[in-house]
Amino acid sequence: DGAAPVITYPAGWTQIRKDGVTASETVQAVAWKRATASEPANYAFPWDTTSDCTGSISAYSGRSTGVGVIDAHGGQKNVSSVSVTAPTITTTVASVDVVFGGGLMGNTARTFTPPTGMTERADFGTAGAVGGIWQEPADEVFVGPGATGTRVATCTVAGSNVGQLVALAPTAGAAALPGDEGEYLPQVKAEESVVTVYS
Repeated sequence: DGAAPVITYPAGWTQIRKDGVTASETVQAVAWKRATASEPANYAFPWDTTSDCTGSISAYSGRSTGVGVIDAHGGQKNVSSVSVTAPTITTTVASVDVVFGGGLMGNTARTFTPPTGMTERADFGTAGAVGGIWQEPADEVFVGPGATGTRVATCTVAGSNVGQLVALAPTAGAAALPGDEGEYLPQVKAEESVVTVYS
């Protein structure tokens, strides 16, 4: 959370989008990288401010090997609420993985219920010194193509939040599969300007 930090991504990572741009609110970014046979044990994502933070990495196989692996994406900032809403996106190919990312600001412990039809991959956070931040990634296979409709996660305690959706296109001619594995070891630090995520 914070005032729209500028994130420095490790080599090979590309930011897809960042939502939440006002000081003292939740800011969430999502990025992607094509994995290789020699991935490091962890990745560090420094930025230009000090804030409470969380980070996670999920791994998917059978995705497109071309530049069109990110078929569609969308996101929005939401006012303080227990509902973490990601806007509808429109996919252009069938059988995509739709990945939800929800981030919510708050300085007390809380948990999420994933959007209907989606599988929660992690649920964690930190009640840090600055304001605390909590995160839930989830996913589903969307038949499509077409509009996904909004996706809404529910948190046990209200807070300023961001919801995002990203559609991952499968390899041509192959059906998408749910996330094969997700290394969601949470790295949660109070007032840190680097988050290290273990792969």
